Amino acid sequence: MFGHPGKKLNFMTNDIAQYSEWYSEVSLDWGNLENEYNKKLNLFFKDLNYLYKEHPALFEIDFSGDGFCWIDFSDSANSIVSFYRASNENNEIILFTFNMTPVLRESYRIGVPRPGFYKEILNSDAEIYGGSGKGNLGGRQSEQIRSNQWEHSINVTLPPLAVNVYKLM
Repeated sequence: MFGHPGKKLNFMTNDIAQYSEWYSEVSLDWGNLENEYNKKLNLFFKDLNYLYKEHPALFEIDFSGDGFCWIDFSDSANSIVSFYRASNENNEIILFTFNMTPVLRESYRIGVPRPGFYKEILNSDAEIYGGSGKGNLGGRQSEQIRSNQWEHSINVTLPPLAVNVYKLM
């Protein structure tokens, strides 16, 4: 949801993975952060918030179609979705890929709006977040190979049940 247009709302305790339902008469379960996986999820939320704050493409054009573009929303066979967000005048491009299956997708080609190096700036499957550590070794250089409706594309590894975020450098 952080990649979609519009302002963000994260319900209380999502960032610490509280097991019980939030109740206003009881303190939050801060003790959950003693659990390794709760700590890792909390770090992911921290990094996700930082990402949102630091990249104008994620907040400058929130209420217009100019800041959002689908790359591919029709790959139902692989359950892969991709889109990009753009800042004012397309000065910044942030690309999102989502693998909605428990299957590692290697050598998956995704069209990109412009040629260049797409630096991987967030990988929800990183080991520091409790994942397997599969990813794209820092990013991918685009190639002049047509994919989807785009003249250029990148060949990526999509970890299982993960989101990868890239910035055009």
